Parts: sequence; structure tokens; C-alpha cells
Amino acid sequence: MLQKMKRGSVFVDISIDQGAAPKPRDQTTHLDPVYVEEGVTHYCVANMPAAYARTATQALTKRHYRYVELLAEFGLEGA
Repeated sequence: MLQKMKRGSVFVDISIDQGAAPKPRDQTTHLDPVYVEEGVTHYCVANMPAAYARTATQALTKRHYRYVELLAEFGLEGA
């Protein structure tokens, strides 16, 4: 699929540390976060949320809070 991307595209792998990387070169670091291969910029930093823990927590909470409310109000079966 990456070979079909347009030149100048950006590929961000948000789960690089989960072990599904196509090849070892894919993982990058905060010190050297990107590389370009076949015209596509790759950003594959492991554990990206750790760099911005507060912001990541706020985003996750905002996105999932309504589901927690539904579970509390209607229980697992009703939600």
C-alpha cells in the first residue's frame, strides 16, 4: 500500500511498538523522527503519547467519556 501513495505523502505509524512493523528500519526516535522512502515521509516513533502525556490523556478522556456515562446509566447490556 505504501508504494501506491503519492510522492510527498506522510505515513504515520501510531502502533510501531506493537510489533507489526513491516521491517526493522521503520521504527524511528524523537531524535531522528522521519525518513523518506520512495517519496513517502515515514514518522514511526514508538509510544508517541508519552511525549505529550497530559494532552494524550485529555484527548482520550474527551473521546471516551460519553461511553463511560452510557455504561454507568444503562449497564453493559443496555449501553
